[in-house]
Parts: sequence; structure tokens; C-alpha cells
Amino acid sequence: MKRKSIFTAAIFAAAVLVAVVSGCSGGGNDNRLKDKINLLKNESVALKIKIVPYEGGQRYVTAKFFDLDGMFVGRFESEYNGGDILLTMGDINVGGRHVVFPQKMVYGDNNQTVIPLTEYYAKEGYPKIYVSRNIDTVLRHEIGKLYTVYSRGDIEQVTKKYGEVSFDSIVLKNPQDRVLYEFKVRAKRTDK
Repeated sequence: MKRKSIFTAAIFAAAVLVAVVSGCSGGGNDNRLKDKINLLKNESVALKIKIVPYEGGQRYVTAKFFDLDGMFVGRFESEYNGGDILLTMGDINVGGRHVVFPQKMVYGDNNQTVIPLTEYYAKEGYPKIYVSRNIDTVLRHEIGKLYTVYSRGDIEQVTKKYGEVSFDSIVLKNPQDRVLYEFKVRAKRTDK
């Protein structure tokens, strides 16, 4: 009887040790995004920008954000006095696929107008531009975790857990009134 108790205790201790080691290493959880990233669409329109003139000579830049299914998720509008528009994007290479987060829009004389973009598409801690009926709950959860780490500005942690981070800039040279400019996010890049 005593031998059976010792054997049972040894099995229990081994199971606890395996659980603790697995929990500390986090090996399974870090790969969940890489395992599911292929479910992202190869390309989608995340942002549309238009310069709209109003009476009295005022002009406004209007930006609208869309999810992977093309559904509207947020917008902003701000006075626009001309000049180039610079968009900056954070790009995380996760297992050969790219998760892109628009960061800010800069325009005006001496780039004095800076608009942080995340507040218009990231609601309740999740980047709504990555909503789709084709994304399962695991992928959605993992993109949310990636966004949480990225939005804290901890680039070293993002690189360590998910993949290489780069920052892309797109310049819209002297955009014309009433022309709709679309900006796509590409999960899969083609080599040129």
C-alpha cells in the first residue's frame, strides 16, 4: 500500500514538473500566431483617404478605416492646408507573413499636423482592421496579443516573441481634391 502511494506521488510530481516547465517556456503559445497567420487574406484595403473642399475655401482630409472584409471600422476628419501626406506603418514579419499597423499621418507646413491613427481603428485593445468572419478565435486572440505588446512600444519584445519589426513610410505627394486614395495591407509579399 505504501509503495502504491509513493508511486502515485511520484507520477503527480512529474506531471506538475512538466506543467511548470511548459508554462515557463511558453513554447506552445508563442507559435500559435505563426501557426494561424496563413489564414490572413493576402491583401486588403485598410485605409482610404480623400481631400474634401468645403465652402469658404476650407479643405479637410478624411480617412476611413476598414476591416479585412471591407466593413467600415472608424474615421477621422481634420482641416487640411495642403502639402504632402506622410503615413507611417509598423510592419511585423511573422513567419513570412506581415501584420501591418498604421501608426500616424503627418502633413502641413513643416509637418506640424500629426495624427495618431491607432485610436481610430483600435477599439477595446484590438486592431479592428484585423476583423474578419474568416479569422478563427485563436488567430484573433493572437493578433490582439501582438497588438497589445506592439502598442506598448516594446519593439524588442515584439521582435523576440513574433518576428522582425520594420517601419514603412508612404508619401502621398500633393494629393488632389476629391480623389480617393486607397492603402492596402499585404499579408503576403511578392518578390520583385
